Amino acid sequence: MDKEQLYSSGLLEMYVLGLTDEEESAKVEALAAEHPDVQEEIEAMQNALERYARSHAITPPDRLQSQERSGADPKEPLDPGQGSSPSASTPPLRRWISLAAGFVLLASCIYFFQQHRRSEGRLTALKKDYIELDRDCKSEKEQLREAQQAIAFIQKEHTQPLILEGSKLAPQAFATAYWNEREKAVLLCMNGMPAPPKGKQYQAWADVEGEMVSMGVLEENDQAALHRITYIPHAESVNITLEPEGGSTKPTVALLYANAVLPKKRF
Repeated sequence: MDKEQLYSSGLLEMYVLGLTDEEESAKVEALAAEHPDVQEEIEAMQNALERYARSHAITPPDRLQSQERSGADPKEPLDPGQGSSPSASTPPLRRWISLAAGFVLLASCIYFFQQHRRSEGRLTALKKDYIELDRDCKSEKEQLREAQQAIAFIQKEHTQPLILEGSKLAPQAFATAYWNEREKAVLLCMNGMPAPPKGKQYQAWADVEGEMVSMGVLEENDQAALHRITYIPHAESVNITLEPEGGSTKPTVALLYANAVLPKKRF
């Protein structure tokens, strides 16, 4: 039995009322030792029962108290004028039945209160799960929309693939730039590039008349993702260098990983 099963079974309330057998009591006490919140529940219910018992306690008649102190026979009839008359007092059996009924009612109230509180807790948890699930669904929906747009862009008539080959630093590396001159847009896929080391990022550059112009830092860690980079008019080549995290204002030529020359005749 776990904690949730204990809460939903009513065994906790029966334990506080002393209605569990030895095996059931052992289960409750084991869970109370393992989970501090279970012990707190037990103590809270015990305190509630004690308060109820104190508020409904019956004070013995003065005669009985004096007899107990003097050692007199409690069966001796009451003297005239001492205590309440038998006819005016509640019969002991009825009094105990009333007390027992009160305890049962209190235990029921405690049980249903605890169940209500736990139900509210479960409802709150479900609401939280729903919010997280809704957020995840929206995020995945947005990713799917972006992927569909990227595929549509690649399939357009005027989009041409440009293979960036690895340099001497990384001869096995390669990347693919999907270049659309008409729409002035570029997507870059890095699926052939080694993962950058910690604290480093790849950055794309366009060579325009001998000057290297940044096309953007590749933020995503997913090498297979399609990165939208800045289209640079009149670019003669596309180059990828390894730069410090956050990018550089000028390329680190010694860390050129891949590049491709754009054909003079535009796509």
